[in-house]
Amino acid sequence: MGGGRGGRAAHRGARAGTGQGAGPLRRGGAAVTRIAFAADDFTGATDALWQFRRLGLTGSLVTDVAHLHDRDDVIGIATTARTSADPASVVLPAFTALAALRPLVIQYKVCSTFDSSPQRGSIGGVVAALHRAGLARGPVPVLAAQPELGRCTWFANHFVRADGDVHRLDRYPPARDHPVTPATEADLRVRLAEQGAGRTGWLPASPSEEEYRARAGDAAFVADAVTDEHVRALGRLLLADAATRGPLCCVGSGGLSHALASALTSAPA
Repeated sequence: MGGGRGGRAAHRGARAGTGQGAGPLRRGGAAVTRIAFAADDFTGATDALWQFRRLGLTGSLVTDVAHLHDRDDVIGIATTARTSADPASVVLPAFTALAALRPLVIQYKVCSTFDSSPQRGSIGGVVAALHRAGLARGPVPVLAAQPELGRCTWFANHFVRADGDVHRLDRYPPARDHPVTPATEADLRVRLAEQGAGRTGWLPASPSEEEYRARAGDAAFVADAVTDEHVRALGRLLLADAATRGPLCCVGSGGLSHALASALTSAPA
């Protein structure tokens, strides 16, 4: 994807099932931004945008908060948080600017192999910062799974399918041996706690509303997903939650982007 003038890369599409050029979803006759995201790098930002575009939502990607707008269903901003020693200082200004657009959900887009450490690109540090800033109005859902890429989470432990086998994240050589953000633990609750996220719970795949509400006391919770249906089921719960306490701040891979896109395009207008 090429960058546009003024740091903006725009990608527009049609609403699912309405034909090319039908424009963004509307609420009360006015176009609104439903989903916003800040990605930890540019590559991740394009992955997130693609998940929304592939289901027919309109969207734009920018690299500077000065170019944010509310003319599309989805707006994203690419940051450099993944390589930052203080990612919260990068992400918080982006989230604050995105929140001003009043979306239902704001996603912090991270890699499906959860590339982060306490010293570099700390995801837990971002979660804690969102709470301190008052942007997270309740537990922060975390979905690292992206089943179509072979990334799955079960009992909060993350796995990678590659080379005809399934590897626990901390035994997957590219993640385990990463020179900057080595995966020393597959349990994402432990990873987030080590990074300062605070109390981190676990949500089983295809949870009931009661199981989802039971996580209300957590700072964050790791959601399981092994199949695309698990992803879609979580998306529906998140969108329902966002309607009551939006904007809902959440963290996740392109799997989370797909979950939100699926829920949004299947919901009544």
